[in-house]
Amino acid sequence: MQPQAKPLPQLVEIYAENHLQQTDALFYNVDARRPHTLSLSVARQTAVMELDRLQSSRAEFRLARPSFGSFSLASNSGASNKNRGSFRSIRLSAKGQTLLDLNFETVGSVRELEAYFDCYLFSSLRQNTHGQRVPLTDFWALNDQGHLICVQPTHPVRHSTDYEDICLLTLRGEPIGDFELSMDFDQCWQRYGVVFGCPAGCFPYFYNENTRSYVAVEGCFAYAEAEGYRTMRGNLAPDSYDQPATCIRRVLRPALPSFTAAESIVMHTHGQHTLLYHVEGNGKYLCAGQALPCTSGCITYFPPCTAYQPAYTVDKHIAILFETAHGLSDVPLSILPQDTERLQRSINKLMDLYYNNQLGSWYKCHAIFYEILSQLFDGAPGDSNKIPELIAPAVRYIQNHLSDPALSVARLAKLSNISEVYFRQVFKESMGITPKKYILNKRIDYAVFLLVTFNYNISEVAEKCGFADTKYFITTFKRATGFSPRQYVAQYPGAF
Repeated sequence: MQPQAKPLPQLVEIYAENHLQQTDALFYNVDARRPHTLSLSVARQTAVMELDRLQSSRAEFRLARPSFGSFSLASNSGASNKNRGSFRSIRLSAKGQTLLDLNFETVGSVRELEAYFDCYLFSSLRQNTHGQRVPLTDFWALNDQGHLICVQPTHPVRHSTDYEDICLLTLRGEPIGDFELSMDFDQCWQRYGVVFGCPAGCFPYFYNENTRSYVAVEGCFAYAEAEGYRTMRGNLAPDSYDQPATCIRRVLRPALPSFTAAESIVMHTHGQHTLLYHVEGNGKYLCAGQALPCTSGCITYFPPCTAYQPAYTVDKHIAILFETAHGLSDVPLSILPQDTERLQRSINKLMDLYYNNQLGSWYKCHAIFYEILSQLFDGAPGDSNKIPELIAPAVRYIQNHLSDPALSVARLAKLSNISEVYFRQVFKESMGITPKKYILNKRIDYAVFLLVTFNYNISEVAEKCGFADTKYFITTFKRATGFSPRQYVAQYPGAF
């Protein structure tokens, strides 16, 4: 019997990001426990967003067409999220007239909002799916502070950027074009923002399952993410990456100011393999005891569920997320390609094809993707982090057995068929860290991933990360991160 072939790597998502390290660290300010103000001005084909009246947060977007249509408050934060966002107040004006001026703390009952809004629920963003008209009082409520919250039940929308059903409160009345908006809100990890410029009962973009891409229709969706990004999706003009107007991405154009965490913040990848091609970079990533350079023209690779700390002044990169049944590497890598110009051409072409809805684009996209992988991981020069074959089985074993409390250096040395002393020596020389410390780092990385991604309790996380004693896990976690597990969950808006 012929052995069954393993499936080839599959692309999940490609997007571009532009990060600037800032001394004011806007990241810290965008927190679910603090009030924020989002200012949005739309004038024909230009939209300007500003957060908390900070000039440094100002971001401009270009629209492919002048905006004209309905206006809605939007949320996809469901009742299961304890860090649920909320709307505090909103003031909307157009053509010199005030269309809406609401302080929700003075609203006696959410039923009073039926005089202003219709409510639409989107259980899917697939093509030709319109919002379902639903009773406003079934999906919105006032919390103990009198702020407007969305309480719809959560069901995953099957694509990678909007994690729950989306609910709109659409303002009744004539469509509007240019407008000025000031909105006070409490942030959460999911989206609390505004939709404008599209027909009532519609959303600014849909997800094409065949090409796995986002297709803009009418209007825009604007919001501030928990990381500090001012984000707009939908009716956007082509940008400096020469992407078509149908390209929906988190951050547009290098000219846009965007912010990332300070060095003390721990970030993480999720369930996909991640390649970052650094168009421009100055700094490093701190990960698993390594300092991975973030420099122009190099590639950073992160395996799934990897925690890292950014320590750079600028990082403009193109991210490629993919899934594969056979890992490319069990540890993060920094790779300097032999032919950087060729790689850049390939990545630019890959992005063009990824956002191209023509027949066959998806297959052409994968062909270039496999070519890029071949360039990077087939003995590419500059790959100083390649794991020696002698200890590679041990490294893979660690990754697959983090939950085993009996995982030991002695077992790993036996797996490598060498003495424990020699194993420790080779491992330290190759990985820059002792095997015991490496195992501990990987367990803490995995614990961070579980804490901020799933609703496990502390003892469950400890068990899944190979800690037989919960108290020891808590002590070790705090020593590694500076926070107890509970403090860590409370510190970051994305955590459950």
